Amino acid sequence: MKETMLGKDPIHKLFLTYSIPTVAAMLFLGLNTIVDGLFVGNYIGASALASVNIAMPFSSFVIALSIMIGIGSQSLIGRQLGAGPNQRGAHCI
Repeated sequence: MKETMLGKDPIHKLFLTYSIPTVAAMLFLGLNTIVDGLFVGNYIGASALASVNIAMPFSSFVIALSIMIGIGSQSLIGRQLGAGPNQRGAHCI
């Protein structure tokens, strides 16, 4: 990708550029959950499928929390780096 893409390209092109990979990743994650449920339910049994269904929300919560912390810290560091070389964020490099 070009470095100046965010400042010069139209919004609809940027939206599609960033949203298509995100939607594809969400679809593959959902497909992974469905296939996992089919294999566990058919080959291991109902008790194993129940345990997977109990554990999956916890796993999703941990992933969501880690993404939230990562994006929040990236935003704070990016703002401080963009403030200039005399700011506290310049020491992060």
